[in-house]
Amino acid sequence: MIAALNDSGLLIYLSPISKKNVGSMVRITVNQGEAEVLASFEMETKSPDKASIGAKGLNGALVSGAILRAGKDEAIIIKNTTASADGKRVLVNFSMPRQNVIDMLKKQVEPGA
Repeated sequence: MIAALNDSGLLIYLSPISKKNVGSMVRITVNQGEAEVLASFEMETKSPDKASIGAKGLNGALVSGAILRAGKDEAIIIKNTTASADGKRVLVNFSMPRQNVIDMLKKQVEPGA
């Protein structure tokens, strides 16, 4: 799942935040439930204002990324992702029906798909 998120280009959007917060830890959590797959990325910034600016920037980058990758699986992943600020933390959340994720991953590993 993390590889699929990385292949989609989604993780690159965290780069500007990490460059401005050297030494900050990023927490990645992935949960596959019966009905949906959830992934979250959490990074602490220097202030609530920085977190808010980072979340707004990420949301803008997600919109642009989805447009640039229109018609590809990556666009679907990006469209199911949102960013928000919680205090000094930037939270990025991905949520998608489990079967849709399974179908996309199968296409990546099946020969000739």
